[in-house]
Amino acid sequence: MSKLAISAAALLAGSLFLSAPGVAEACPSTGLDGNYATLFTGWSSGARVSVTGFLDANGSGALSGSLTVDVGGVTRTRTFSGSYTANSCSGSATMTLSNGNVINFNFYVNRSGKAFVGTETDGGSIVTVRGHF
Repeated sequence: MSKLAISAAALLAGSLFLSAPGVAEACPSTGLDGNYATLFTGWSSGARVSVTGFLDANGSGALSGSLTVDVGGVTRTRTFSGSYTANSCSGSATMTLSNGNVINFNFYVNRSGKAFVGTETDGGSIVTVRGHF
């Protein structure tokens, strides 16, 4: 095969890869938008934390949802409301739980906007959050 034919084949293969769905996507301009199943895990004030639930982001900076919270073996159900700011693939959020506790975290969104990961930024906590659309 000639060098020209190999180059043409490589160029064609590369252009097909780049035009594949999801490959050339930019991050969503709103950061979060939709209903995400969530998982928070880690430690807060020396106690093990495990939280599951859903987070609804309206695409305009508002959050709401419901969580099952286990801290140190004590399980409770909480609702929350809050806000977020996002610059495409990253942002920060504040959630106020129905018991008055406030959780702050920074997050990163994948390019499809269908998943995010984050870290709680409150002192005394080492908690990771994950969400999937």
